[in-house]
Amino acid sequence: MSLRLVRTDEPFEAPENVALGRTLERLTLGTHDWQQGFVLLPSEAQALYDALAHRTFSPHQLEQIGRLIREVDPHEEDSPWNSRRLRSLVRARRHALDRPEWIDQPLKRLHRAMRAQGKGVTFRLWLTRAALVIFITTSEHRTDRLAG
Repeated sequence: MSLRLVRTDEPFEAPENVALGRTLERLTLGTHDWQQGFVLLPSEAQALYDALAHRTFSPHQLEQIGRLIREVDPHEEDSPWNSRRLRSLVRARRHALDRPEWIDQPLKRLHRAMRAQGKGVTFRLWLTRAALVIFITTSEHRTDRLAG
């Protein structure tokens, strides 16, 4: 691989993050096996992809992240999760980091991506924020228990 300087006005394309896209598909309405159920709406999955596409995740991390996101789905029957607990999860994980901007900056990207989807799109804000935070804070070296 050779390196070269890139001009500031030069257009660039980020390579597609296939593994992230597949994980989000498995969590999204209408894109996978119905027996597993869904957590995200297509517009929410797209906003998450837009905010996270530049990151890399191992297959183990993606599997664990998918499981955790399904665990916090407040729409699942008998789920103890609601918007208050999801807010608590986001705050707890943010405060657990030495650098809270590691969550703040991706949240800003998520909100920009959500606005770009248009006015007619409805987002379940706290569920989408919690999913983003789970993606950011789940490491391969530890199994996090969910706060809240």
